[in-house]
Amino acid sequence: MATYLIRHGESEGNCHGGYYGRTDTLLTEEGKRQACERAAELTKLLKGRTGERLTIFSSPLQRAFKTACILEEQLAVPCNIEVLPDLTEINFGAWEGLAYEDIQRDYPEECARWHADWINFSFPEGESFRQFYDRIEGCWQILKKKIEASDSDAVVVSHGGVLKVIKLIDEQRPMEDFWKLKFSLGEMQL
Repeated sequence: MATYLIRHGESEGNCHGGYYGRTDTLLTEEGKRQACERAAELTKLLKGRTGERLTIFSSPLQRAFKTACILEEQLAVPCNIEVLPDLTEINFGAWEGLAYEDIQRDYPEECARWHADWINFSFPEGESFRQFYDRIEGCWQILKKKIEASDSDAVVVSHGGVLKVIKLIDEQRPMEDFWKLKFSLGEMQL
């Protein structure tokens, strides 16, 4: 069994810059193209590998869910999508949609605390990285059990931060390694 991790394709939020965690932004045409490329790549990888059905686990946010829908439509294997709210990106709270320069200007004290302790700092009206990590860890443990019980390959379509945390957990790496991991828009990793 293999689990394929796919970051959603490019979204309008990615084009505007700023922090988009829970803000629901749509895929761009480039993002749709990236999802189609992943579907073609995944079709080749899955050939002869999976059972009768493939489950795609997706964040409910449109940029991830639409990526999952494109995969479902184009894969040669029958699929079903299971939406999991815990697969959403970190909640930046009041900082959603803001550029870093705006955050520095409008929230100088909070920004300084964030730099001093990024793991435990809670974004105003949002969550801390530690809370985010714990949420993803709990979700991932449940997901792994579902995937093992299904006895077939699976796909997780989510956000860069979510997928990097999953990699940290699977590779048993410290939280501080979060910044060393990369997950480009539309990218697929095992």
